[in-house]
Amino acid sequence: GPRYDASVLFEAELLLSRYTARYPAAVERDPVISGLGERIDESRAQHRLEAANWYLRTGKDHAASFMLKRLIRSHPRSAAAGEAAELLDQINAADGGTP
Repeated sequence: GPRYDASVLFEAELLLSRYTARYPAAVERDPVISGLGERIDESRAQHRLEAANWYLRTGKDHAASFMLKRLIRSHPRSAAAGEAAELLDQINAADGGTP
């Protein structure tokens, strides 16, 4: 399966959410804290991209397609979303153009 467990990313997102709710001024002042959300989002997107690539390597194109669409929908501003769109185009082309 995918190389690692993404539960730590979900936990990090939860902790960051709690911190920002409790200390909103600190988030505005500290660029490191304000950038953590984007880094967590990108990491979650990369995890989904890795899962989709695993499905492709194991010949499960429909599962890969599902994961790629979910990635694009859930993390549209991530770099991984761009890679996902390209992979989805390749899968669709191989399937005869079905979205």
